[in-house]
Amino acid sequence: MHPVRRQIMVILANSRSYAKKLADQLGLDPKMAQFHLLMLEKNGLIEGQFGLEIPSQGRPVAVKYYKLTRNGRELFDLVKKMTRPT
Repeated sequence: MHPVRRQIMVILANSRSYAKKLADQLGLDPKMAQFHLLMLEKNGLIEGQFGLEIPSQGRPVAVKYYKLTRNGRELFDLVKKMTRPT
């Protein structure tokens, strides 16, 4: 799995997020983050749902929140288990 996609899955394992926020966290161009999200979504590892992000200042912004699917969670847990030292 591409390292960026793995990092995205680690973040989404803890909470839902959206493309711009993930891009900022990972130091990526937002279009690159969106590409990786699309690939994860296409393969059924994440799913997106539109919602509103309410910033501390300014107007609410429509964003697509992503979270792991059941298959994504299973894959994440399997990889985590495999990389844990015994």
